[in-house]
Amino acid sequence: MTSGAASTPQLTMRAAVPRPSTRLRPDVTARHSPTPPEGDPELPAQPATAHPVTGGLPMQMQQIRYFLALARVLNFTRAAEACNVSQPAFTRAIQTLEAELGGELIRRERGNSHLTPLGHRMLPLMQQCYDAAVSAHALAKAVQSNAVAPLCIGLSCSINIDTFLQPIGEVFRAYPGLQFKIRRGTGAVISSMLKRGEIEFAIAGPLDTSWERMDHWPIFTEPMAVTLHRDHHLAQLHTLEIQHLAGERLLCLVGAEMANTQIGYLAKNGVRGVITHEVECDHDLLALLHANAGIAIMPASAPHSPTLRRLPVRGWELERTVSAYAAFGRQRTPVATTLLNLIRAADWSGSKSDRPAIVNNLPRRLPRVDTNPARYAAQPW
Repeated sequence: MTSGAASTPQLTMRAAVPRPSTRLRPDVTARHSPTPPEGDPELPAQPATAHPVTGGLPMQMQQIRYFLALARVLNFTRAAEACNVSQPAFTRAIQTLEAELGGELIRRERGNSHLTPLGHRMLPLMQQCYDAAVSAHALAKAVQSNAVAPLCIGLSCSINIDTFLQPIGEVFRAYPGLQFKIRRGTGAVISSMLKRGEIEFAIAGPLDTSWERMDHWPIFTEPMAVTLHRDHHLAQLHTLEIQHLAGERLLCLVGAEMANTQIGYLAKNGVRGVITHEVECDHDLLALLHANAGIAIMPASAPHSPTLRRLPVRGWELERTVSAYAAFGRQRTPVATTLLNLIRAADWSGSKSDRPAIVNNLPRRLPRVDTNPARYAAQPW
């Protein structure tokens, strides 16, 4: 009785002490428990995902590195030493890789170890895979350290990049590792690129801003001028009346932000009989103007040449506003922030003129910017 009485409290004490819970969070269970507790509806068993090529578990980069080292020296001991790993661990990794690929990669023979046909087939593919992984790792480190600065912006087909060369040049000087990419497109295409995150910001004429995340900052406003060949019959006039455009062949840039506005403006002012011809890039538009194939209504910042004339039109009030567009709340890279802020901080007061004939001087009226772009990199514009 004495021993029984003594044992009873001990059992009671054990029952009273709460045991540590063996229930782990699903993410912890996945790391520490190969098989979840049976019968637990909250922790269903997670079958291993088969590799789409090998059919087994995905091969690891370490296994590929070991195989490449083995293929170079054809000796397990020396290859393990080169990889700074014990030979048993090295051998297990190679055997696991062979099991995943479904065949031997190397045939071990005393003094004559050599790759099998499967090993020869896998060698260039694994070398390519390993090199790509190393390059990706190096590139990621370079990007994080700003040694490489990728920048992709969008320009609508009606934007002349010459207008923005000074701030772009400043960014090239500030970021020696800059990798610059320009995407071109119509207004609708540029908007779509911005929504999908394919570009960091865009420069264009008036775009549809109905997307709730579309943010924009006006840069400058410029006149839309009637442009034609110097041998065109209207070029003999010093000033045009808007009715002079009736019956003329009008060259239009398809998808340009102001294309429909131009047609609507002519119709609103009673210009009838205009024959429109559509082109898809400004290069073709300029080529047709140089061939005296018609007239065009072009922004003041558009490319110009001595062969062409821009004529003032009495009572002409057609103009466009060029803006920078970005997705509100989307984080931008430092180089993109720098360029955007340089463009916004520039003095564009000389980009608007009531006299289209003087726009030939536009290349000399580049924006005046601070020569230290680092000043703008951290500004949250």
